Amino acid sequence: MYTPFEVIVKSILPAVRSILVRILNSEYKYKQMEIAKALYITQASVSYYMSQSRGKYIDEIYKYPDILNMIKRLADKIVRERPSKEEVTRDLNEIVLYFITREYICDFHKFLEPDVDIEECKICESIISKRFT
Repeated sequence: MYTPFEVIVKSILPAVRSILVRILNSEYKYKQMEIAKALYITQASVSYYMSQSRGKYIDEIYKYPDILNMIKRLADKIVRERPSKEEVTRDLNEIVLYFITREYICDFHKFLEPDVDIEECKICESIISKRFT
């Protein structure tokens, strides 16, 4: 069974980045090198995200309009403000934390591993309650 952090690192974060890359490219007409600089990643990574070699679960993210809005706001912020690497990282982490606290990660985990009993699993709840209470 995947841990919540494996679900995030292997699936959710790459999908979020892939959507962010696509928005910067399609809506803001950023080229791959501009996206790489804005996100503090390599041009090769941008290429992978654009071709869905990374972030192949973007359709699952599109099920959550609030997450999509957060990604769009981040894209807009990147274009308007050129945030630092730390700010971009923080904002991406905020999206992931929101994903966890809204328990969207449970549905995502079930999608990745159909045998997972998301009704019985309390791992994320335990992690969040210990960290934020």
